[in-house]
Amino acid sequence: MVKTLKILIILAGLQFGEAQVKEKQHSINPVLKSFIVPGWGQYDLNKTQRGNKYLMLEGTLILAYWSSLKISKIQKNNYIAYAVEHAQLSKAGKDHNYWVDIGNYNSLEEYNSEHLRNRENAALYSNNSTWSWTWDFNANRNNFEKRRINSDRWRQAAKFLGGGIVLNHIISVIDVVYLRRLQKLKLTQKEIRMELEPEGLSICLYF
Repeated sequence: MVKTLKILIILAGLQFGEAQVKEKQHSINPVLKSFIVPGWGQYDLNKTQRGNKYLMLEGTLILAYWSSLKISKIQKNNYIAYAVEHAQLSKAGKDHNYWVDIGNYNSLEEYNSEHLRNRENAALYSNNSTWSWTWDFNANRNNFEKRRINSDRWRQAAKFLGGGIVLNHIISVIDVVYLRRLQKLKLTQKEIRMELEPEGLSICLYF
């Protein structure tokens, strides 16, 4: 009776483990969870501290990314308004290259003259009010250029932070894969052995 009970307990434990595996098959894979939100897969594997680190880093990177873009945009609006005031230009329909160019030349005539001498005809602007600019003072042009460069630096920082966010997702996924392999390795170390004892057959589960 005792031997039978021992066997039934072991078989019940095996069935319970199998049921847990089937249940997990219907849930979201921890690897996918960490790909969506870094740290989520670690929580699923009961690695709370590791999950906290990835999640906190994700939040910090996202906040820094958003802040950098916001600062860059504010400074861009400021330097454009500054140029409109001091360089007598129209801001409509201008790309980033235009703002770089007006920071390096005092006027459209000066810019076109130099590029004509260098035979860079493709880089010329049409000589009309749409593209024309003339700085009132050279010091104001230099001040504008500093503002424009500062805005670009913040935007560049946002790009690096965006790369950091992507990298955090990738590392979190790799970490989950590593943790799952460790768990599988531990499971393979469990053995079920059958031993012949004087009073009969005994099935033992070793960890």
